[in-house]
Amino acid sequence: MSLFRAALIAALILLSGAGPLLAQPSQPTQVKAVIYVAPPFVQKAADGYTGFTWDLWRQIADDLNLTYELQTANTVADALRLVREGKVDIAVADLSITADRFQVMDFSQPYFDAGLRIMIDEDRHASLRNLIGDLRQGGHLRVYAWIGVFILIGTIVLTLVDRRWHPEFPHEWGSGLAESFYHVMSVATSGSTSHRNLFGAFGTALGALWLACGVAVVAYITSSITSVMTASTIAHQINGPADLGGKRVGALIGSVGESYCRAAMLDVQSFDTMEQAVEALLKGQVTAIVRDAPVLEWFDTAHPELPVTVVGPVFKAEKYGFALPSGSPLTRPVSEAILRLKDSGALEALRMRYFGSTR
Repeated sequence: MSLFRAALIAALILLSGAGPLLAQPSQPTQVKAVIYVAPPFVQKAADGYTGFTWDLWRQIADDLNLTYELQTANTVADALRLVREGKVDIAVADLSITADRFQVMDFSQPYFDAGLRIMIDEDRHASLRNLIGDLRQGGHLRVYAWIGVFILIGTIVLTLVDRRWHPEFPHEWGSGLAESFYHVMSVATSGSTSHRNLFGAFGTALGALWLACGVAVVAYITSSITSVMTASTIAHQINGPADLGGKRVGALIGSVGESYCRAAMLDVQSFDTMEQAVEALLKGQVTAIVRDAPVLEWFDTAHPELPVTVVGPVFKAEKYGFALPSGSPLTRPVSEAILRLKDSGALEALRMRYFGSTR
């Protein structure tokens, strides 16, 4: 074999062995990680952080022998932006894997099955504001106003008559108006009064007519309030995403909940944090909050002092994964580490620790 041929064969062997190695980028041991605090997945602790996703990340980092430099994002959108721009190597948060996000970044193997749910104010059905608004919309407040005008006119007329014909009627206008108003309301609400009849048969007939009007007024007010309260309960009731139409809904900036609301053409108001969204809910600025089911369920359990509750089934099923820049050399190692933790039962043990049941 000539020297040239031997050298050529040796070169081909080296190139064929080096090909796969060169095709795989080297794995860094020092990485930059960004976290977004969202209990129970990432939450602050006395000695740093804790939470389901955070503990999972620490196990992955130990498995891959990684050290990491940590920074915190104020919103989900900020965390995703840092990943998209390549300013960090991985985002550690409850991040849903979506088609839109996958176009501009990589995701690891999914590690959690989730979906969206709805949070509402427990006291909203009994809201006086809702009742008044529905009475106004139904035109009942205008009728009530006219009834008030007629009662006022009746009070003034009765006062003028009694001042002229009733010798024992008080002549001070304040006392006289008060006594006349009492008699007018007594007839209107109870059908009886101690007022003296000054006009014989005509006065009796007039009193009977006023009594009939009073019965009609009481019946109208009672029936209108009852019907409006029933309709209001049905109209403002929220049991799922189909009930969100026409209502102002809260969501977190950059979240899947916000994307869902905008795609559904809902009136959505975005917030930086869960605390801001709940504050707006309790103030009546939004009617409901749409967010990841496990986050809402945890918040409801962790804050029993707040009159909030999670309603309806889970909708728009989604999966969580770690977000990485497109083409990241960490994507495959992190995914393999997740699969190893799943096969060993460590991932399920971690899930049971934070959620108490399988999902």
